[in-house]
Amino acid sequence: MSVKAPMIQPTRRGALAGGLALSGALLGAATGTDGVGAAPLAGAAGTSSLCRAVTIRADQDAGPNSGFWCATGFSPAELLFLPEMRQTLSFLGSLPGDTRPFVRIHYLLNLVTGMRTATGVAYDWSLLDEALDTLVERGLRPMFELMGNPSNLFTDFDELGQVKSWRDLVTALAARYAARFGRNEVTAWLFETWNEPDLPFWSWGEPGLANYYDACRAGLDAVDPALRLGGPATARTLSSTFRAFLAHCDAGTNILTGAAGGRLDFISVHEKGVRESAEDLTPRPLRMIARELQAVDYVRAHHPRFADLPFVNDEADPQLGWDTPHTWRARPTYAALIAKIADQHRRHLSEARRVDARVVNDNGFLGRWGHRTLFAYFGPRTFPGGQAGHRTDLAAVKATRQASAEPFALVKKPALAVLELMGLLGPRLCSVASDPPLAPDHDGVGMMATTWPGAGEGLSRIAVLVYGSPDRIWSSGEKCLRVGFEGLAPGDYAVAAFRLDDAHGCAFDLWDDWEAPDQLDADQFAALRAAQEAGLLGAVEHVRLESGGSLVREVVVPLPSVTLLLAERRSARLAGAPTNVTAARQPGPSPREDVLLTWRPDPSDRVQLFDVLFGPSAAGPFERVNPVPLLSAAFLHARAPGGGVYHIEARHLDGPPSRSGPLAF
Repeated sequence: MSVKAPMIQPTRRGALAGGLALSGALLGAATGTDGVGAAPLAGAAGTSSLCRAVTIRADQDAGPNSGFWCATGFSPAELLFLPEMRQTLSFLGSLPGDTRPFVRIHYLLNLVTGMRTATGVAYDWSLLDEALDTLVERGLRPMFELMGNPSNLFTDFDELGQVKSWRDLVTALAARYAARFGRNEVTAWLFETWNEPDLPFWSWGEPGLANYYDACRAGLDAVDPALRLGGPATARTLSSTFRAFLAHCDAGTNILTGAAGGRLDFISVHEKGVRESAEDLTPRPLRMIARELQAVDYVRAHHPRFADLPFVNDEADPQLGWDTPHTWRARPTYAALIAKIADQHRRHLSEARRVDARVVNDNGFLGRWGHRTLFAYFGPRTFPGGQAGHRTDLAAVKATRQASAEPFALVKKPALAVLELMGLLGPRLCSVASDPPLAPDHDGVGMMATTWPGAGEGLSRIAVLVYGSPDRIWSSGEKCLRVGFEGLAPGDYAVAAFRLDDAHGCAFDLWDDWEAPDQLDADQFAALRAAQEAGLLGAVEHVRLESGGSLVREVVVPLPSVTLLLAERRSARLAGAPTNVTAARQPGPSPREDVLLTWRPDPSDRVQLFDVLFGPSAAGPFERVNPVPLLSAAFLHARAPGGGVYHIEARHLDGPPSRSGPLAF
């Protein structure tokens, strides 16, 4: 018997700390709505004595914001053929912002089969073609691990003939996909060595790894020297494999050319916040960073030629083990940890040590609420527990592709919603000062403040990500910040805030209130999807800022939570109409018909919110079918069976919408 969904109510914490001081989404400017004669932050009217004063200087540039966290990963490559993963990737590829996410996937080359002939090896690329099409068509880029063994042809990387054969395989791969997708696309990818060669996933020892790398490098260079290759993606801090790999790339003898040393485009490692455990251990990202800095210091001391290379932790997760269930992964706790880990890398590596740091949260798997995933899966499938015991079965892959799809449903977790908020950050960082100083490594409250350069009119938009993320995942309570924005160009502004906390963007709590049913009805899925989106806190405000004025807001920060503060100069220019609207039926678990809609937003340097309109025919009438404004360019519509017509509307924080052309589906 199914349990009917109750009306969505805020949690107890949400009722007590709804996110902002008093009843509004944000307190009004300390000087009224015109910003004239702003009082000092410490003495402004209405300020709580417990609030920490923060001043953000939009006109003081603090360097680029490269979106270095916009990546994810999963294993194995066979998941790319499942509709569940394709739906996941459709949402990932529809995130706001200009950065195209990277996706790092194990065992891609196991999708290739090969047969030795008198003239070499003949390869069948068809499955890998389809797998990569799945990524590129959704606006995603591979972080392409050259991992896998086509038809188990390769047995000895100490044997020169097999090393040359691997080089030829990589050459054929690079040439094929440069022709298939274009040079500009493939040179934007990242190629990487075999995953974690200091663990038993690699069978040919450290000399074999050096030979393998030489073959990979030569194979890519034969097609285009602009193709980027790095590694070693080792799992153990300063392992002998890590040291031997760097020594070989720096000054070792190349097995193919006899030359000393070679080219390396980036250095990658894997460091986690805490070891794998069935218990809810305390994630300690600072320990992760300390281990990363050991690697950075080692490179600078022993291989100064590589000191300025990008340094990538491409499995920078709070806890090792994606498939050991932890409830905090379903809640805003994980979203806040993702934001904090990105900010700690910015502060401790990029700014303090001048490291070109990148991070990947390896959370692209398919799984349920407690797994390290972007969605909670509802359906009959079970998914591989990890790569340790993985063996690719291409016959099973092909049978799965030919079989009828299993009905399923996905519900967004805060781990994906926080990537939406981070996608709305601007391309430049700006100055932040506070009294007393922010101490995110102590109390978990920190921020990243960003701007967009205005077109000859000064800085006209600011976006500030505020996170509350104490290391101890069972912490609770709240902090208060009194944020003053200075250095913005004068004019009329739209001011808004989005929030992830217990009462906003946390569908798990609703499911928990129903006592965790395995089978849900259509109304329950609708309720979960209404609860899954980052919440807009109150109405968008309209504020006039005079020359030299400040915009001041007092913000309550629940622990844990993520808040995005936005102030954007109002404009008469409308949002551009979305284009390339597509629809596809999904095998849903309820009597309703699931339709996945995606679209391409008009290029813009302003925030865009989207609505999906649906009607019985081109003549209408049309109604909005998304429960709250959307930040991403994707939406799953669960409708009564039968066709209809869709329009997608886009609007800025203020102003009327622009509507796409009709899509009959």
